[in-house]
Amino acid sequence: MLFIAYGLMKAKSFGLYVGFWFGRAMSYYVMISVSNIVLTPFLQIFEERYVGILLIDTMGIVSVIFFTSIDWALFITQRKIKFVKPKLWRL
Repeated sequence: MLFIAYGLMKAKSFGLYVGFWFGRAMSYYVMISVSNIVLTPFLQIFEERYVGILLIDTMGIVSVIFFTSIDWALFITQRKIKFVKPKLWRL
């Protein structure tokens, strides 16, 4: 999608490709470097299978409720965060 958008804009592509691959290489390096520190405690959470499943499900539900409670029109136009009652269950 990024390359399609830049192609439609007729942007210079060499700098785009270099920046993209350099950023991707750096992000992979950071992920590999941090994985030993983060992965061990994360795996310890999932030793008890049901606790891990409930934890991930709860985090997913909370994140959906959080993002639906943001007034996105106000946030995009005026850059102000305002929370509203989420309309999750419309009938």
